[in-house]
Amino acid sequence: MNLTQLMSALDRKTGMAMDASAKVEWINEAIQAISTERDWPWLDGLDSFNTADGTASYDNPSDWMRTRLITVAGAPAQRIDIADGDAYSVAFDDWRSYYHYALEGNDITFYPTPTAVLAVKHRYVKQEPMLDDGTDTPLMPSQYHQAIVSYAAARVMERMSDPRAQTFDSEYERWKKRMLDATARGQQPTRVRVRAGGGL
Repeated sequence: MNLTQLMSALDRKTGMAMDASAKVEWINEAIQAISTERDWPWLDGLDSFNTADGTASYDNPSDWMRTRLITVAGAPAQRIDIADGDAYSVAFDDWRSYYHYALEGNDITFYPTPTAVLAVKHRYVKQEPMLDDGTDTPLMPSQYHQAIVSYAAARVMERMSDPRAQTFDSEYERWKKRMLDATARGQQPTRVRVRAGGGL
């Protein structure tokens, strides 16, 4: 569902006529809350770029929320605090021949400063976009969009001290269980099937 459809679904769920801006706020709050409950697979991001000789800092992706792994020239880089990076020598001998990185604001800073063009892969968790146009849609797959409606409806009813808040919270928990179950199934390794008599 896009934002317009989510707003209509929220109206139907609550049975209340709300100001459009209020509905947008409730829906965006629901999306952001759900997105931070865990690292959902639809929030996986990959940014690939090359370093430049003499350049240490690079921008994070615009939808970056949290870094999971950075590799430089195929080798994992180790995360450190920015203060620790500033305290180290830039000589590669002091770094045991692999890169470190620090995150500050919207920047990734590598230590030591790269002196060659190297391939970087940055695996990160995306941030759900804020919806403001009627055609905007969340990153969450459409089959789970009712979870957004249930969560938003629960918060609206909670504000109104309406007992239906508990009902909508229970609905959301059931949607979350479906999402968690689907995520777990997607992460399970494929089982090797052996036909009877097929062993040695």
